[in-house]
Amino acid sequence: MINENQVSFERSDGRVITLDQYQNQIRRQTNYQGHTTMMFDVTAFALERLNENTFKISFIKEGKLIEQVFHHYNISSPEI
Repeated sequence: MINENQVSFERSDGRVITLDQYQNQIRRQTNYQGHTTMMFDVTAFALERLNENTFKISFIKEGKLIEQVFHHYNISSPEI
């Protein structure tokens, strides 16, 4: 699943991974349990679906735009 501030996908081992923004943090969650903070002090966050299996995460940290493209075989339901 992908929407404005969250993306979820299933790994080959069956684990569901979710990346999202919460306040000024980017977090990772596995199997809907707990959260691990991946980045602090984020002032903006956006997700963009590039095609069926590819998405881009963009965020601003310390005034700098950072973008990363990810490819995954199992991103469910294209909502963007």
